[in-house]
Amino acid sequence: MNSPLLQREAKSLSERILANQKKDASRIQQAYLAVLDRRAEPGEVDAGVTYIQSLRKKWSQIDEDKAWQSFCHALMASNEFIYGY
Repeated sequence: MNSPLLQREAKSLSERILANQKKDASRIQQAYLAVLDRRAEPGEVDAGVTYIQSLRKKWSQIDEDKAWQSFCHALMASNEFIYGY
C-alpha cells in the first residue's frame, strides 16, 4: 500500500481536491466520490476533518498538501477501496 504508484495517485488526487474545494468537508466529500464512488456519511466527514486537524497540529511544519495526500492515501488503502464493498 506504500507503492510509488499509490503515493503518486494520492498526491495527484490531493492536488485536485485542494485546487477545487476550499472547505475541509467539501474536500472530504470530493475525495470519497473520487476514491469510493460515493458520498461520505456525516460521521465519515467528521472523522476526516478530525484526521486533517490532527495532522495540522501534529506536524506544525507540514504543508497542507502533505496532510491531504495522507488522507487520500488512507482512503486508497481502505478495505472498501481494495475489496469494493
